[in-house]
Amino acid sequence: MVEHIVHRGIIGVRANAVMKPSESNDRHSLFLPRMVEAGLRLDKSEPDTLAQVIAQFDAAVKGA
Repeated sequence: MVEHIVHRGIIGVRANAVMKPSESNDRHSLFLPRMVEAGLRLDKSEPDTLAQVIAQFDAAVKGA
């Protein structure tokens, strides 16, 4: 018997870009995402919204 364990939580990720939807895919995605923290974040219980992620990315690009 195989048991599947699903953990729900927030992880910290870094990505090179936020990809916009295309003709074949109607969802946004992260380009080259990678985890920046080992394990789940214990200080957050709600994920950032798409608008928050885009604003954070834009601020990081302007600050670079």
